[in-house]
Amino acid sequence: EKKIYNLKKKLNVTAFIAPSNWVKKKVNLSKDFNKIQTFRIANTLDTNFFKKNKIKYKKNSINLGYCVDGLKQYHKGFDLFSKIIKNLSKKSKKKIIIHFLGDKNFEEKLNLKFYETKNLKIIQYPKTNKKIELLKFYTNIDLLLVTSRTETFCQVASEAMSCSVPIVAFKIGGLIDIVESKRLGRLIKPFDVNSFSNVLTNLSKNRLSMSKMSSNCRNHAIKNFDYKIISNKTHKIYKYLIGR
Repeated sequence: EKKIYNLKKKLNVTAFIAPSNWVKKKVNLSKDFNKIQTFRIANTLDTNFFKKNKIKYKKNSINLGYCVDGLKQYHKGFDLFSKIIKNLSKKSKKKIIIHFLGDKNFEEKLNLKFYETKNLKIIQYPKTNKKIELLKFYTNIDLLLVTSRTETFCQVASEAMSCSVPIVAFKIGGLIDIVESKRLGRLIKPFDVNSFSNVLTNLSKNRLSMSKMSSNCRNHAIKNFDYKIISNKTHKIYKYLIGR
């Protein structure tokens, strides 16, 4: 990161485009870049591809998605996720199905010796960059959990929302811009694992609330992350910079 930062210092940068207000604030506070004009535009995605046709909530189970490439990375908050699932498995009367996409041996690293798999099941997806495999992951989940300590934007959250999947995450970084709490999911006080697990328990009981959030997520993604929307915003900035 420091190497990239030093390289950017040497460039004749006219403007920065940040994916979130958190990144924009970091640029504005930087002594090297604070005089450079910064714009905020969300990362884009193909909303015509990232979608699912039907939303079905099973009465006796909740499908939770977790996607992390690098479980040992402190900022990804895998240790927080482990505590949340431990709390949830004790509180929830429903079967908890965790769909995980990322590092191998997830179940082994989760190391939940306290349970006997009565109300907890883990489904591991192979690590991949193929969009069709990502779509399978998003299609099978009811909620996406993000336990990161820092996020510049969180692309997986925007992809999940495009697939009508609400987000439950800590109120940090770019997630503050992406997730409007209660309408599109829930943002939890950093890093309150008890509140996080309580929210999951309550949502698993409220299918009507889940259904409303799912619909809101899809509409929000189309209006805020679609290629055409982001392209038009970027084009306006380019025109402004050229005409300055």
